[in-house]
Amino acid sequence: MVTASEVHWTFGLRHSKGALGGALLALSCAVLLALVGGSAAFGATVYVPDDYPTIQGAVNAAPAGDTVYVRAGTYYEHVTIKKFLTLQGENRETTIIDGGGSGNVVYVYAASDVLISGLTIRNGYKGAYLCRATSGSIVDCNVSHNYRWGIDLEYSPHAEVRNCDVSDSYGPGTYDGMGIRTWEASHSVIEDVRVFDNKGHRAFCPYWSSGMLIKNVELFNNAGGLFPGYGSYEMVNISIHDSGYGLYFNGASGGSLRDSVIRSVDGPAVRLTWYSSGNVIEGNTLESNHVGVTMDYAASSNVIQGNIIESNVGIGFGGGPQPRGNRFYHNDIIGNGVQVSETPGSPAIAAQVWDNGYPSGGNYWSDYAGVDLFSGPSQNIPGSDGIGDAPYWIPPTDPAAKDNYPLMRPWRADLALPVDIDIKPGSYPNSINLGSQGVIPVAILSDARFDATTVDPYSVALAGAGVALRGKAQNPMAKGEDVDGDGLLDLIVHVETENFDPGTFQEGFACLEGETYDGQLIEGWDEITIVPPEGDAVATDGAASASTEAASTSDGQAPDPVVTVAIDAQPGSDPNSINLGAEGVIPVAIFSTDTFDATQVDPSSVILEGFEGVAVMGIPGDYPAHQEDVDGDGLLDLVIQVGVINLNPGAMQDGVVWLAGCTHDGQPIEGTDAIIIVPPEG
Repeated sequence: MVTASEVHWTFGLRHSKGALGGALLALSCAVLLALVGGSAAFGATVYVPDDYPTIQGAVNAAPAGDTVYVRAGTYYEHVTIKKFLTLQGENRETTIIDGGGSGNVVYVYAASDVLISGLTIRNGYKGAYLCRATSGSIVDCNVSHNYRWGIDLEYSPHAEVRNCDVSDSYGPGTYDGMGIRTWEASHSVIEDVRVFDNKGHRAFCPYWSSGMLIKNVELFNNAGGLFPGYGSYEMVNISIHDSGYGLYFNGASGGSLRDSVIRSVDGPAVRLTWYSSGNVIEGNTLESNHVGVTMDYAASSNVIQGNIIESNVGIGFGGGPQPRGNRFYHNDIIGNGVQVSETPGSPAIAAQVWDNGYPSGGNYWSDYAGVDLFSGPSQNIPGSDGIGDAPYWIPPTDPAAKDNYPLMRPWRADLALPVDIDIKPGSYPNSINLGSQGVIPVAILSDARFDATTVDPYSVALAGAGVALRGKAQNPMAKGEDVDGDGLLDLIVHVETENFDPGTFQEGFACLEGETYDGQLIEGWDEITIVPPEGDAVATDGAASASTEAASTSDGQAPDPVVTVAIDAQPGSDPNSINLGAEGVIPVAIFSTDTFDATQVDPSSVILEGFEGVAVMGIPGDYPAHQEDVDGDGLLDLVIQVGVINLNPGAMQDGVVWLAGCTHDGQPIEGTDAIIIVPPEG
């Protein structure tokens, strides 16, 4: 039986002019007639070891167009193919050709359309070597532990390498130890390939191979990186990490790197050198490397746009002939130790272009401190436009070293704007009880570049927990207030604690995520102390301390962890105004939930953190407390009347009132609510 693939390879024959071409054409026609008639004398399959004990024996015997099918096993030999064949292994993990530490394990020479598939090719000088082999393919193979190069495409245009793992090339020389090397293999495709654990300076080195597509390739744990040279290369969805460097353009021009991630490499993530020009570096994430993008030795007219360049030395310029005319715009340049640097004695920053004009704009710089009150090419027309009113000056202070139109927000829609937050404003440490079922306040802080009041409270989540939709009129517990005293309104949200995801806490920090009303993602971090839901660890911030004191036992044993509860100062009132000069009482509701019964709170234990000497007052010997369903959820809450005569205004915590106490059986509780302070005079 002739398979569809055999038909494909039959008509993959290349025909040339002249008598030979005519003979081949006649042969193809004869094959077609045979196929139509239901039989074929061409495109048969021979089996190893069934028909021939060695792979080379089967290759030698098989006519052009046949398939040599190799059953599972380890074959210690070197295979040379000089005609159109398919070499097919039974299973890439168990069908192994081992070169015994020398020679070319699989060598294809001067043959077109050869397919090598389903094999492990290992332990040679070179692993899979295509030389002058047009349109050859290496598919679904493991190529490992070869001295010089794992896969080599030499003078082999239109070749394909797909779905392969190439690893552990180990030679110590400058040009040894490569995973993949190409030389004059133009218009070839390298796709869905992993290159790892290679010891040479260049893990993947395509050279003199213009028009090559390199796509969906991962490089990791290599001594080197991806080293395209002297050609044009389209590189898409490349992942490079934990290696000596990322990607070097070495005399490569007219190519591109798009939609890729380079992270945690020892050297530059992307380097353009040796007259590389006209390349486009777009839509990539270059994070936590030694350098994000570096240029030297006359790299010119390259475009670097729409990238995230974060937590590196951001952009660097080296020596040699000065790089010139490279354009940087729409990049998010964030939190780098140095945003832009240049080699002393080789100034280059001022020779580049740092924006794309108006209104397209420049880059987002995380350390830009400007404001956006004006618009227009000269930024002198009232009204914001998302572009800073003043340029971003890039040290050193050369008049030309500037981004004329710095962006106020990150360019990448998938990149969260970093913001400052304060969990439990005014409290340290910020204790969070993973077993509590109340709420905690979190302040999102405004600055000159960011208005926190534009954040949609419904979008906010802290460690996976959203805002509490409890309280007055079932609205999110959020308000605008100047928490840090900088004259700008911040946003305080109250976040439910019962839905915290402990897996999201990272080394004592919690992440807040959300977005503004116009869709800008935000992200902020603050330090926290975890109080487990069970056991004897307790929080140590102010409210928790008060609760701990209220719940201490006479034998000195540690009390239970604090339960965070929802409270409402002055139920039914918004805002909750407290007069510092008053001498009466204010009502405070402690809410019940499905898992917490507020009526079990001991009123005599209740204090308000930040109020010194506050007593629960009423009829002598009694505590003015009553049970009432305050929030209409069908559960009885506890309303207590708290005396305000002994308020200490100096202890008020930025408009947040803290309640602490314990239940009759000794369970400590805490809760918070937003308040507005009314001074005693004025």
